[in-house]
Amino acid sequence: MVEPGTCHANAHSDQEIAELAKTPILILFGDNLAADTKLDLPNWKERYDGCATFKKRVDAANGNVRLISTAETGIRGNTHMMMMDRNNLQIADLILAWIKEHTSP
Repeated sequence: MVEPGTCHANAHSDQEIAELAKTPILILFGDNLAADTKLDLPNWKERYDGCATFKKRVDAANGNVRLISTAETGIRGNTHMMMMDRNNLQIADLILAWIKEHTSP
């Protein structure tokens, strides 16, 4: 998931979480978590925190969720539309590396 609107952490049943735990999941956020969404919805930090709760639930079911903010990787300057940002190739490389790591040859 790239900058998801929400991860619906508490909307999934335990059975749904168990099913989700069978597939590796990548959740990627840009480095502007403190930015105002200017919408009457959760801000980016609240969305990130909700995805962290989702990660905890899936990981507790023996799943494999990787939750990343680009800032923690050293990639900076990303908006919500990170595939359109100037450093989009770095973002693509990050995603492709994760895919390669989680697929069999």
